[in-house]
Parts: sequence; structure tokens; C-alpha cells
Amino acid sequence: MIMEVFEKNLKNSLVLFILCLLGFLVYSNVINAPFFFDDINFIVFNKYIHSLSNFFNYFTSSLETGAGLQLHVNLHNNFYRPLQQLSHGIIYQFFGLKVQAYHILSILLHITNSFLVFLLLKRLSFSRIASFLAALIFLVHPVQIEAVSYISGVSDPLSFMFMISGILVYLNCYDPENKVKTILKTSLAAILFIIALLSKESAVIFCLLVGLLSIFLWKNYSKEERLFRIKNLVFYLILAGIYVYLRFTVLNFSK
Repeated sequence: MIMEVFEKNLKNSLVLFILCLLGFLVYSNVINAPFFFDDINFIVFNKYIHSLSNFFNYFTSSLETGAGLQLHVNLHNNFYRPLQQLSHGIIYQFFGLKVQAYHILSILLHITNSFLVFLLLKRLSFSRIASFLAALIFLVHPVQIEAVSYISGVSDPLSFMFMISGILVYLNCYDPENKVKTILKTSLAAILFIIALLSKESAVIFCLLVGLLSIFLWKNYSKEERLFRIKNLVFYLILAGIYVYLRFTVLNFSK
């Protein structure tokens, strides 16, 4: 009886509030942690983030190229994370090198991702309580500590956020009565997938997750929707293939 009442009153707004409260409570001790290791080159010495006029450089260079400009050396790494540089650049415009702002961004992204996990599981027909508990575990699990507390690890929660958002859009994109709406949502899911890739390469698993979720929901699909899902998966695989090709060629900065 108590569980039924809890389930009924567990609204999305309450879930988000609890996740925010617990998220900042768990990670409050890292907010004042100083820049460390890669943070020095990625942020402190990175001239590119000092001005958003370098926007296009974010997408045509590695993560340490801007630091090389200040140090007058050639820094070669193969970290291609334009969305990470962009997020650092935006924070720099408002807060400069105040380390708290960069940590708060990571914490907010992690809280958002926990809420997205809740929404995804609920969309897959899990109970609100089960979805909430899974989101709580995701929020406080020790495996997340490095990605959340290490400023340069922001690419992980950033990529995850766009990837899960894309999956949620994908799961709700098919509307046989409204082809325009279907096309728009399908395009949005693809755009979110691309943005996730530009945050971190590991977002290629989007294709695998979409495939597994399609199999999980296969029995709920009509014949037409099954064909639609297959075509979408092929499209996402093509996008992933193009990205991988570019990373090994024009976007390969290890040379």
C-alpha cells in the first residue's frame, strides 16, 4: 500500500528535485578542487577557449592545440572534443578561470543524465520506483567519480547526455499519422547523435544501444515500424562510419 502511494506521488519534478539535492550533496566536496593534470592544457593554457571567436578552431583542431599557441610548442594529441572545448569556452567568457564553475557544470550534467536514465527506463515500461532507484544508483555509484570530479572528464557526461537524449527522441519518433513529425524527430535524433560524437568518440555505441532497444521493443512494433527502425539503424551506422573515417583521416591529430 505504501509503495503504491509512493509510486503515485513520485512525479517527475520530485524526482528531479531529489536528484539535484543528492547530486550536489555527494559531489559538494569537489567544487573547490583545483585544476589538475590535463586541465592545465585543456583550460588554463588553452588560448582557444579565451575567446568564442575561435569557435571554428574547436572543430578543426585537437584539444591541446590552443595550449601550444601559448607555450610556443607543438602539442600533438588525438583528443578531438569540440563540444568540450565549446563548453569550456562558454564558461570562460562568464567566469574566467574560476574552477568552481567548471566543476558545477560537470555536476549539473551528471544530475541531468541521472534524470534522463529515469525517463528512459520509464519509457521502457519499468515502474516509476524502479526507474527512480536506478537513477539514484547511477547518480551515486563510485564508477562515476572520475568523470564528474575531474574537470577534463566532462566529455563523458556531456556525450552521455546527448546520446541518451537522442535515444529518447528515437524511441518516440515514429508516428504513422504524422509523417512530418516523424521526419523531424528522426532528424533530431540524428543531430543529437552527431553532437554526442563531437563530445566524445565513445558515443558510437549509440548505434548498438538503438539496435538493442529495437530488439527489446520489437514485439510492440507493427510491420511498417519494424522496417522504419531498421532503416534508421542503417542510417545511424552510416553516420558512425563517416565519423570514424574522418577521425582516421582529416581529424587525426596524432601525426
